[in-house]
Amino acid sequence: MKNLLFLLAGLVLIGCGSPIEKVNEVKEIQKQNPVQIRNQVIESETYTAKILYAPIRHPHPELIKRLEAVVEAEKKIFFESEGLKEVEKDPSLGKWDLHISTRPIYESETFSSFLTQIYIYSGGAHGNTHYAVLNFDHQYGDTVEFTEVFDTREALNVVSEKSISSLTKKLEDAEWIADGAGPELGNFHYWNYTPAGMLLTFPPYQVAPYAAGSPSIIVEKKYLQPHLSKLGKRMWGE
Repeated sequence: MKNLLFLLAGLVLIGCGSPIEKVNEVKEIQKQNPVQIRNQVIESETYTAKILYAPIRHPHPELIKRLEAVVEAEKKIFFESEGLKEVEKDPSLGKWDLHISTRPIYESETFSSFLTQIYIYSGGAHGNTHYAVLNFDHQYGDTVEFTEVFDTREALNVVSEKSISSLTKKLEDAEWIADGAGPELGNFHYWNYTPAGMLLTFPPYQVAPYAAGSPSIIVEKKYLQPHLSKLGKRMWGE
């Protein structure tokens, strides 16, 4: 009987495990079972909306919440637009399309970075594309903004200078590039974290004509490192 009791006690202890073991177990499960946010197709006589998410390999409740919030905000803008309301009154104006796709640029247990592409067709020669980004710090369960990464004013000039240099090798209109990648914070809304450096995406018309699409370049971390904040050093420190 004593042996049986000891055996049962041992099994209970094994089943409970330590808090550290439980955390490691959860992390291991997350690695093996990526989270898939539900994809959506919403259709009516006047529009088709497709919402697509890539699986998330390092899920965090706040990360998932914020990714969904980005998409919901874009859906709200689309569904409440005056143009779509006119189409609903008069379907002969033509059906609208919304396509939102969210994909990871980089994922790890410390930082993850996602790019959401929003494409809207409302008639005319072509649709319009813009983006939303989410850079996420898993340690603090919070997003990372461009201004939080640096601690010097010179950083914006450096990012601009390297962007213009890289874009000039790909595109032709120097004046367009200088304006769209100049040292203004608004020019660098769409940045994603990668271990190699800052990936920048420029939507159509920002640095080139529509036919050029959405050019992207990387500002290597060696150029960023002299200007990094404490948070930036966690991301790109030596």
